[in-house]
Amino acid sequence: MSFPKITNECIMAVLEKATQRDPYTYAAESLMNLIRDEQIALASAMTATAEGFAERLAEAIGGDDEMSEDFAQTLSVSIVATALMVYESMKAQHEAQELAEMFGESPE
Repeated sequence: MSFPKITNECIMAVLEKATQRDPYTYAAESLMNLIRDEQIALASAMTATAEGFAERLAEAIGGDDEMSEDFAQTLSVSIVATALMVYESMKAQHEAQELAEMFGESPE
């Protein structure tokens, strides 16, 4: 199976849906969907990587502990939300291509 070219329309649809909720809710609900879909390793990798990057950046920036912790948490959620939007765009494009092929249309 080849990797689908993700169209602007697909990206915009995912982005529009994702931004209807606050980033914390979006990230939490999307991670729960990954777990429900038995993508536990992917959900774990996303969260662990985001937390690691965010903590390192917060340490590098410095500041008081509470500010660093808030910054790290906000950055971690932002990273996870971004990764989830990429994943959901890829998944949506793949599903769109499958539907196009099913109905005899030329996939993009």
